[in-house]
Amino acid sequence: MTAKSTAISEAGTIDEINRCYALMKKLRPLLIEAEFPNQIGRQQQQGYHLMVLQEHQTPVSLMGYRLVENLIIGKFLYIDDLVTEPDLKQRGHASQLLAWAIEIAKEHSCCAVQLDSGFENVDAHRLYLNHGFNLSAHHLRRSLRDESETQFKIHSIQG
Repeated sequence: MTAKSTAISEAGTIDEINRCYALMKKLRPLLIEAEFPNQIGRQQQQGYHLMVLQEHQTPVSLMGYRLVENLIIGKFLYIDDLVTEPDLKQRGHASQLLAWAIEIAKEHSCCAVQLDSGFENVDAHRLYLNHGFNLSAHHLRRSLRDESETQFKIHSIQG
């Protein structure tokens, strides 16, 4: 199955969300399976959408996004999460999701599509640049929970 024949759908039911856990955990390793559907539910109440590409009813690529508005950009589509099954990369799934997000943003009269990406994720940067994204800012964070930042740093170094 090629990426172009793969349909994009929204994970809305608990079962659909649960089927996304294993793949999302590859992007967000600190996720806890028992908490995942409730976390997604809370985010959905805040406008989050979890979009899925599936092959044989198994998620192969996921994208979480929100429509946001601020004084800097105006109305924009923010991509929180974008992940593809590692063994299935280079098949166009992430590109299909990005192209879909750009069209949704246009339909909602957004000024931009925006996302953050870790410094070390060079393959993803190449994908984003190929889709017309530009490096436009540094994302800065001050953690209020030192233990979670420490866990993340340890896991990133090990993984």
